[in-house]
Amino acid sequence: MRQGPWAGGNMSDDPIWYEGRDTLLAGWQPVLHGPDRQEFRCVATIANGQPAVATYVREPGGGVFEPFGLSVLRVVDCVVAEVTVFGVEVYPRFGLPASV
Repeated sequence: MRQGPWAGGNMSDDPIWYEGRDTLLAGWQPVLHGPDRQEFRCVATIANGQPAVATYVREPGGGVFEPFGLSVLRVVDCVVAEVTVFGVEVYPRFGLPASV
């Protein structure tokens, strides 16, 4: 399992709520730019008729990209109004690869 903070600093599988752009960006800072940063690959998909992104991560310079989470976007008037993230256990339901 990966070490270091997860996105938003949430180290558990428990749900967490973030509100506002600045809060979201601050939460992602450690995995994007900090000493525990990760490399990302994304695969576009659809969930319940909404745009979605399956995210895969790896340590910098590591091997394969491992599943991270499925983000489903709720778009209102061409603006992302909400992002709901599901665990990697849903990947098979969407025909998503186990790694990339």
